[in-house]
Amino acid sequence: MLFSSTGVNNVALQYSVSDNWEDKISRTLRRLGEKFPDVQIVIYMTNQIIGAKGDEIRTKVLSKGFALDIRDRNVIVHSPPPPIKPKPREEGEEHPDLDGAFL
Repeated sequence: MLFSSTGVNNVALQYSVSDNWEDKISRTLRRLGEKFPDVQIVIYMTNQIIGAKGDEIRTKVLSKGFALDIRDRNVIVHSPPPPIKPKPREEGEEHPDLDGAFL
């Protein structure tokens, strides 16, 4: 079963550390096609460096009805998280997220 917050299972996300990413993507797409035929978009995240080498498999799977978005190590490492800007609090003011939460 795929998680879906909307009840529509057309996007799948996979994170893999497999060295053989091409084979892993192919196996995943085959399994998704069998078990979850509504999936149209696959986001593949990996700690491997893929870069432009992913273009060939991306084109190949597009002809099979899948849109493949590859997020490799470069994307993960070079995409910093958004900055957190906490709201300034007045002296003595309790933290709103913790106010009474654990009491």
